[in-house]
Amino acid sequence: MAEVASFLVSSVDYSHKLHETLVLSHQVIMVDSRSHSHSVLCKLHTGAQVSILPLKQFQQMSLPPLQPSNVKLHAFGNHIVKPLGKTKVKCLTLQDNIVELVFFVTEVISVPLLSAHACLTLGLLQTIEACNVVMPLTLDCIFRNFADVFRGLGVYAKEYHIQLQEGTVGVIRSPRKIPYAVQPRLKEVLAELTRNGIIADVDCPTEWVNNLVLVQKKDKSIHICLDPRPLNRAILREMHASPTPSDVQVQLSSKLVFAVIDMQSAFWHVRLSDSSSYLTAFHTPWGRKRFLRMPFGLSSASEIMQKRNEEIFGDISGVHVIADDLIISAENPQEHDHIMRLVLTRTREKGVRFNKD
Repeated sequence: MAEVASFLVSSVDYSHKLHETLVLSHQVIMVDSRSHSHSVLCKLHTGAQVSILPLKQFQQMSLPPLQPSNVKLHAFGNHIVKPLGKTKVKCLTLQDNIVELVFFVTEVISVPLLSAHACLTLGLLQTIEACNVVMPLTLDCIFRNFADVFRGLGVYAKEYHIQLQEGTVGVIRSPRKIPYAVQPRLKEVLAELTRNGIIADVDCPTEWVNNLVLVQKKDKSIHICLDPRPLNRAILREMHASPTPSDVQVQLSSKLVFAVIDMQSAFWHVRLSDSSSYLTAFHTPWGRKRFLRMPFGLSSASEIMQKRNEEIFGDISGVHVIADDLIISAENPQEHDHIMRLVLTRTREKGVRFNKD
């Protein structure tokens, strides 16, 4: 039956780098039909699927007659080479054993070429067990492999329900005047927060209405915080303790490598229950709004962040949680990178987002 297969003579693809090849040269001892030895310089090409023998070399040796072949050989640029035929050649291995290899004879290629299979058979190429080499975890590697962890707004699976002390009476504060010069920028901020699901309109009576505190940043942008002082006095706090810097410092005394990770818009990771959301209603020049995520200004916010982050990262050795900051400590760079990978993987699983800056 005629052969119809196609083989790669060279699999180098510079545009896509699909194959990595090794091209070397080696003197191979070939034995012809008269038992005469020939030292032939061959190219060792690990990207080739078949071995090639130039017609001129074939004619210089007493080899078995060519057998017909219909295979197609693909060279550089997908150039197709039609072989004249194929023959079997006895070759000497590095262990001085005689093996028989199949060569395709062509007029195009001027130097004998040994395929990966031929190189292995002759002992010129050796396979080894692959070893897992873990590259150092650079910032570029982190931002490339965990880009989603530094993009968008995170959210915890568990929502927060604000509990009030028994007998608490709601407080509706008088609207605070917002300077006209600031109102256009404030309106843009509120619109963006609405689009992102941080706040929502209030269209029903509420027992609590708070005011806002506007903080102008260096770039003239506005950051809004809730001013819930009456509400804070009524909140029944969980009193979940956060470690002090001194507490963490003791645990870091034997460590040599450190990293600090800051959460992106940390408090907004926490969804409020529906009833809690109405407790955070606040005045604006365009009507009342309410927070759907935990706002800045709540007296219980830091302890809730501490509790949630301990639930997510607390079981990873070498990670120290201080509210919305994670401190990673290790004895060497390898341990640090291992811990960092665990943190980033957990972050992706739990919907947490970090600040890239």
